[in-house]
Amino acid sequence: DKIYVFFGKPEDHTTPAYLTLTFDGSSWTEAWTAGLEAEIASTASGTLHAVYTPGKLGTMSYSTYLKTYQFFDGDAGWYLKCENVSYTVSEGVLAATLNMASSGDFVQFYLEGQAVNAGKLQFSGDKILKVKVSGLIPDPYDNKTIFSQANYGYGNAINGVAYKGGLMFSGILKSDARGIETSHTLKITDTKGTNDTADDVVYAITATKKMKVNEVWRCFRASGS
Repeated sequence: DKIYVFFGKPEDHTTPAYLTLTFDGSSWTEAWTAGLEAEIASTASGTLHAVYTPGKLGTMSYSTYLKTYQFFDGDAGWYLKCENVSYTVSEGVLAATLNMASSGDFVQFYLEGQAVNAGKLQFSGDKILKVKVSGLIPDPYDNKTIFSQANYGYGNAINGVAYKGGLMFSGILKSDARGIETSHTLKITDTKGTNDTADDVVYAITATKKMKVNEVWRCFRASGS
């Protein structure tokens, strides 16, 4: 697991600079982009922004025109964030509290024991919006900095992200489906490692359940159709 921490505004570091906090299951390690640790250690205070995603955040670039960081080729799915958090530095030690919170009304579907098929299985449902964190930008309504989100539409195929031995599929539940008990057809497509091939296999799951946000459905691989 990795948390990416950014300091100040993107325009402060036009070559993207950040702190990466990595958790190996028992402890955290830190890695700074070149020169950033010394810069932050010499400041008394400031603001930071942090984001976590279980998949790949993607490559980062700075837009001179927009004064933003943009994340390319990252994995779609759920993420946690905190923005405009105050930090202090005393005797070279940085102090801050990162309250990582969900950015939206995510629902998640967990396919047991299929981590080896990451990149081969895709999930879709007509009430599920495919999203991902897409950048760090100035807030258009306030003099602050926020993370931006890219939306790809309802029903779009979502790649599974390997997570604790299985695959996690995540998206945002459409408002007209929240708390409604009805039948939903959820499809998991086996792409055999490629897109749009003739040997795709579709697994359809129909469930009657009240779908809630911030809830995980655990399911096993169904038979093909």
